[in-house]
Formats: sequence, structure tokens, C-alpha cells
Amino acid sequence: MYLSKTFNIHEMVSVSGHKTESVFFEYIKLNDMELAINIVRKMRKVKNATDTKYLLFQKIKSMSIAEIVAMLELYKERYNANTHQAANIQ
Repeated sequence: MYLSKTFNIHEMVSVSGHKTESVFFEYIKLNDMELAINIVRKMRKVKNATDTKYLLFQKIKSMSIAEIVAMLELYKERYNANTHQAANIQ
């Protein structure tokens, strides 16, 4: 379950009954390859998020104020529609 990332560390420790995170990590005994793979995955996520933010910033820099306002209004409408749909499902 730890490698699937279904739960965060705090949740895993509380569910497993371990007193501390260090005891939990001793118990699951990740090998060096698993640790390296997890680190690479996290670094990729950070890089992808950074690249996306940079591209978005570059796009916004080239837009007029009116275009930015129109884009924000569109996102606001979509957010409100999605929020309304989620409320109806529950």
C-alpha cells in the first residue's frame, strides 16, 4: 500500500500501529532501487509542474488585460458548473 501512494505516511503509520515514522520505515524496508525510483518519480512531477507553470506564465505575459479577464471569467464559470454538478451528485 505504501508504494501505491493510496495513503500518505502519517495515515500509513496510524493504520499500521507503528509509533513513529522511523519505525514504520524500518518495517517496510524499501530497497535502494525502490527509493531511487520514488525519488525520480517525484522529481519528474516537480519538473512537469514547473514547466507547465512557466509555459502558462509566458502565455499570460503575451495576453492583453481583456483576454486575461475573459479567460478568468471562463474558468470561473467552469469551476462553478463543476462545483454545482459535484453538489448534485452528493
